[in-house]
Amino acid sequence: MNRIRILIVDESSVSRDALRRILSADDDLDLVAVTGSGKVALARLTELNPDVVLLDVIEPEKEGLKTLAAFRQKAPSLPIVIFSQLADRGSQVTVDALLLGVNDYLKKPESHVVLESCIRNELTTKIKKLSTHRSGQTGFRPSEGSAVLGRSPIAANQSRAANAAIEAKSSQPGSTPQVELVAIAASTGGPNALASLLSSLPRSFVTPMIIVQHMGAGFTTSLAESLSRQSGRIVREVESPQTLTEGSIWIAPGGRHVTVTKRGNVIQVAPNDEPEVNGCRPSADMLFRSVAATVGAHCLAVVLTGMGNDGLEGSRAIKQAGGSILAQDEASSIVWGMPGQVVTAGLADMVLPLNDISRHLSRFVNSRGMNAG
Repeated sequence: MNRIRILIVDESSVSRDALRRILSADDDLDLVAVTGSGKVALARLTELNPDVVLLDVIEPEKEGLKTLAAFRQKAPSLPIVIFSQLADRGSQVTVDALLLGVNDYLKKPESHVVLESCIRNELTTKIKKLSTHRSGQTGFRPSEGSAVLGRSPIAANQSRAANAAIEAKSSQPGSTPQVELVAIAASTGGPNALASLLSSLPRSFVTPMIIVQHMGAGFTTSLAESLSRQSGRIVREVESPQTLTEGSIWIAPGGRHVTVTKRGNVIQVAPNDEPEVNGCRPSADMLFRSVAATVGAHCLAVVLTGMGNDGLEGSRAIKQAGGSILAQDEASSIVWGMPGQVVTAGLADMVLPLNDISRHLSRFVNSRGMNAG
């Protein structure tokens, strides 16, 4: 079994010593470098070929976030964990890190005794979980444009077949029901993907959208605010039952599900506190199933980057009801778990790079009789 290669970037010598001593004692882990300099780590990234990066978003905060952005630009799919005293739940620094594409975060304890326990238990668990869910990829993965970056055979074949089918369908406007809402699912890497998607939609796109982003309580308020700022669209949490209107974008609150209902021509979205589904709350499966039962063929689902298989069974329900599904492709996903499951099951109508999803989403919705221009 290959050991998990870890690159540590942490300004604190105390923290570096603790990380080096504890993680190197784990037979599953291999520390390829421990440094206090983000510039040094970036310069040696290809040489070191890590599977996971541990990064402290050090003071000043913006410098730490710049280092994160540089890592993500150079290695779009390389798992990065923020391990920092600044990584408070719901803090703007954490939300900004999530928007930049960090995979996970953990607040670094101030107490030395608690620090060691945190590294040995929580941090080690996160590292191993991220490595396990990398869809068979190992090591440093270059940015798009590199000759070594590509989809797996399954992804490529599914993409070609699905995209050809939808091109044929979209050449016959009005042949399918109009879209009444767009349901979006995302997890690891989702905040950054959502910001990109919403920012690139044309102003003429007014179909209501409901988003499930896997997050705990306390994050989605800040996420909604950040998405609103970046996209120029109003994104709001579903704190109580809300009526879907033209141009409205709603996001499930952290730690709560959302489902939709319909009375006459009025569609409502509401939160609930039912048990976790697939270990998730909010759950894409719960939203998608309610969407399938409520609007059936009048729905378009989008499955973005994320770990696990939440959204698979909900996508199956949407397809059985006559709805359609767009999935993010492997090459542009931070983790090709959720969209990969949907693609492999043959449920995706189109498999697209993140940068192309907004254009095809708009085109697909227009071909089904909604959104002028």
